[in-house]
Amino acid sequence: MAERYKSGDVLLQFLNQKVLETPELMREWRASKRDDARQMTENRRLDLIAEGQEKDREFRNSQAKINQQNLIRQQEYKKELDADREKNNLLRLATEPYQKAMIYRRYGDH
Repeated sequence: MAERYKSGDVLLQFLNQKVLETPELMREWRASKRDDARQMTENRRLDLIAEGQEKDREFRNSQAKINQQNLIRQQEYKKELDADREKNNLLRLATEPYQKAMIYRRYGDH
């Protein structure tokens, strides 16, 4: 003869199973929360590293631009010095006033 369920038998079995599973579920939930917190910390650390690398890259780029501008200024200054040196050498070699006048005119000095 088939066994008849009494009222509450299925519910009682379900509740017993859940009560037995609850500590395991709580452990899994806590472990999941710890893993989430660990992952968030790791993501934040990686974000900070990436942010630092980006700032470092920007700083190096700005320094490279400054160095390039300084190099251009140095080259221009060297050209000016070379022109002045050449003018002074020519003036030292010039013996006549018309020669000196030509040299001054050539370099824009009057």
